[in-house]
Amino acid sequence: MLYATSGRQAEAEKIRTTPLRQPDDPEAEAFRAIVLVGPTAVGKTAVAHQIARLTGDDVLCADSMSVYRGMDVGTAKPTTAMRHQVRYFGLDLIEPDRPFSVGQFYEYCRTLYREGKIRSDHLVVVGGSGLYIKALTHGLDPLPPASAALRRRAREIYEAGGVEGLLAELERVAPELIPSPRDERNPRRLMRALEIAWQGVRPPRSWHQAKTRGVVVGLDCPRQLLHQRIERRVDEMLERGLVEEVRTLRERYGRLSPTAASAIGYAEISDYLDGRLT
Repeated sequence: MLYATSGRQAEAEKIRTTPLRQPDDPEAEAFRAIVLVGPTAVGKTAVAHQIARLTGDDVLCADSMSVYRGMDVGTAKPTTAMRHQVRYFGLDLIEPDRPFSVGQFYEYCRTLYREGKIRSDHLVVVGGSGLYIKALTHGLDPLPPASAALRRRAREIYEAGGVEGLLAELERVAPELIPSPRDERNPRRLMRALEIAWQGVRPPRSWHQAKTRGVVVGLDCPRQLLHQRIERRVDEMLERGLVEEVRTLRERYGRLSPTAASAIGYAEISDYLDGRLT
């Protein structure tokens, strides 16, 4: 919280050291930004917004759920008033019934840079999704586009055998693509890894071996306070109409994309609307 409350632009300038290009890109050292990460409800967006107001920077939201249109309350997107004060990117990029990958997000950011819409030393990145942040700080190797047929095949394995079924198939076809221990129970990561493996892509993405250059600032607070903030956020989301938002999305789109449907809060409200939760 220091950088939001100090009122000193110099404090923000000290951490503007993180390159957002691929490691082998000759311009990697030229593009730098402030990058803020931290747990849910710690106040990342508020801090990023205050830094941007102090420095005149733009804000890039690196969050895999904020890219979906209509998913506003449950993703705690910046308010309309905040967007009038600071220019935001990374929001409302796609309909929630469509898939959206980290590769698409990465290309979106590169396009912003090529078109001059974001500027080096004038950007605050706030996440969000660790994979999105890591793509920006480490880069991504080229990968084949998502395949609907292969994704259905992977989902069938998951529905039949769960995470263990996905791991077993990945161990059989491409054990080198098994995610790190922290992510090896994440079905979305495993299904995407299988999709890549079935297309014959080797080896894994280069950022698994790359070293981060620059500084990523992590925000934190005492656990008890964080739990209180999370509980308060949940209450506020319900008061602001999260149930109605989920109901409207279901009526408008029918079935959401697997990623959007699994968003924390949205999955639980859907179960509530279906009578599986009270």
